[in-house]
Amino acid sequence: MKQAQAQHFMPVGHLARFSVEPVAVPVRRRVLHLYDKRSGSFRSAKAEKVAFENDLYTTRTPDLAGIQHVPDQLLRAVFDPAYKDSDIEGVKADIEQSGLAAMRAIESWEAGLRELTEEERAPLLAYVGLLLAQHPTMMSAQ
Repeated sequence: MKQAQAQHFMPVGHLARFSVEPVAVPVRRRVLHLYDKRSGSFRSAKAEKVAFENDLYTTRTPDLAGIQHVPDQLLRAVFDPAYKDSDIEGVKADIEQSGLAAMRAIESWEAGLRELTEEERAPLLAYVGLLLAQHPTMMSAQ
């Protein structure tokens, strides 16, 4: 399986919730209206084309057997695309799926106060934690 290079730090399913497109439009294709604070301009874009960075979650587990402690050799081994690890992306997708499902369930509840069970709370907390941890600013600080 080829790992996606463009990895969303804000899940597409979450972004699509801010679209006015009908539910029949696939999540990735829903259009969002965006404001760029830097340029002061407005634009529209599909949810799949927003809030991503290339190789944001890519980890590499190089085979360093036989590699001498020479910086150039180490760098080549560590950044060799053959050693990309997609496990993180798969786990991240599971957390997103559970969190978004929990949000959809909450939307179906009647208005008013309600105490969450641990089963209802856990996927939401994991999802919110993931959103905070996977922002590019947080990722670069690691």
